[in-house]
Formats: sequence, structure tokens, C-alpha cells
Amino acid sequence: MSYEPPTQPANLPTKIVNALNESPPEQLRDVVKYAEVLAEHKEREARLGEEADQDDCDIEHHLDSIHPRGCPQFHER
Repeated sequence: MSYEPPTQPANLPTKIVNALNESPPEQLRDVVKYAEVLAEHKEREARLGEEADQDDCDIEHHLDSIHPRGCPQFHER
């Protein structure tokens, strides 16, 4: 392990970097665990949102195939 301090990622706001630099090792480990779980949660939400959008498109396509002029009650947005 190097004795040089780590280089901060360029995309992290200074406020976050300062807070991390002031944190004890145990708290930093907790931050790592939380950040990993939070990232997974947000990625899962994004995937579910994309799947829901695709399901909506599939439903609209199906309705259009049944009634080519569309069903206005389903196309209102």
C-alpha cells in the first residue's frame, strides 16, 4: 500500500471529497457498503423503468393491431 494519499475522482463534488477525507476508516467502510447497495438499487430501478416503458409500447402496439385507428381512451397522455 502506498503512503501517498489517494487521488480523488474528478467527477466527485468537492463537498463529498471533503466529507470523506474527514471521516474515520470505519465510517468510510460503511459509506462503501451503502454506496454499492444504493448504486445497485438505482440500476435496478432504471432497468425496471425501461421494462415498464417497453411494456407500455407493447400494449399500445397490440391495441393498434386490434383497432388500427387506436383507442383514444388508451392513448390519452
